[in-house]
Amino acid sequence: MEVGSADTLFAEAAALHEMTQWPWEKCITPITTTPAAILGLQSAGRLMEGGPADCVLINGTQIDTVIAQGRVMVQEGRTVVRDVFEVGSHDAH
Repeated sequence: MEVGSADTLFAEAAALHEMTQWPWEKCITPITTTPAAILGLQSAGRLMEGGPADCVLINGTQIDTVIAQGRVMVQEGRTVVRDVFEVGSHDAH
């Protein structure tokens, strides 16, 4: 896990869920709707009709699947699409 990585953010949301037993939708707000609102992206950070449909599916406290811009980016915890700056083999968890 790296500081500032998506894994770090998700790990913090999972820790919040474990500590508080709050529903997941409340625990992920700091890494979904809050940043979108700060950036002025009113249709981002939430699933809604007509909005962008990027989503993260979890299995327990692990990232299982990530779908972004209509493409499966992570499947069964394994990165399937890499960005040009990524080097080596990375798992989503």
